[in-house]
Amino acid sequence: MTSLSPQASGWPVIGHEGAVLMLRRSMQRGLLSHAYLFTGPPGTGKRTLALAFAMALNCEADPPENSPYPDVPCGYCRSCSRILRGEHPDLLETNLETQAAALAEESGKKGPPPKELRIDTIRAMQHTVGLSPYMGRWKVYILGDSDRMNEEAANCLLKTLEEPPAQTILLLLASDEAAVLPTIYSRCIHIPLRLLPRSLIASSLEKEWLADREQAEKLAGLASGRLGWAVRALQNPAGLSQRGAA
Repeated sequence: MTSLSPQASGWPVIGHEGAVLMLRRSMQRGLLSHAYLFTGPPGTGKRTLALAFAMALNCEADPPENSPYPDVPCGYCRSCSRILRGEHPDLLETNLETQAAALAEESGKKGPPPKELRIDTIRAMQHTVGLSPYMGRWKVYILGDSDRMNEEAANCLLKTLEEPPAQTILLLLASDEAAVLPTIYSRCIHIPLRLLPRSLIASSLEKEWLADREQAEKLAGLASGRLGWAVRALQNPAGLSQRGAA
């Protein structure tokens, strides 16, 4: 759901200006952490924010002259384009979905979706963690469903967080920080994402996804503050019957 239109924060992220400001300040001051934990209900924009941050870290474009946002990812340079297409060699995403795909490829058949991230998945991610960036300034790892790691996987990830490699940033995404192992939580900068106002969701659906006003207002009312759910429902109306599972 990443939007290329600059928002109030200056980044292609709708709402969450406070979260963007925290990340921007850490970049401007050269005080980047090796690990961040983004939390919030499903559909609140955790992955969108993670991708925007990865773009800002590695954008190759010169900032516009006199721009109030010198760290805005342009969305069009080689690095930003490859991140948006999921083809950047220095960006790796790991989550339950990618784990299921890897397991299906290994076994040759599709099984039931896994309910937790396993240690083998974390180890596979760690194979490249210590390598230098291939084309960007930073290697960025987005670990979705990080509140769904089993104990073995969490302890394995802890080793990387205790000895973070240079030029590498881990972005952990979780619905609830309480479900994240305390030893992992304590080694991350926590950035919580809040539910968005109904009016912002409705206006964004009209402007960014070209919904008509009636449709936008209806979905905004059903979304319960989750823009991601509203966008998926707009693009796949059948998903309206699965509101509770979004």
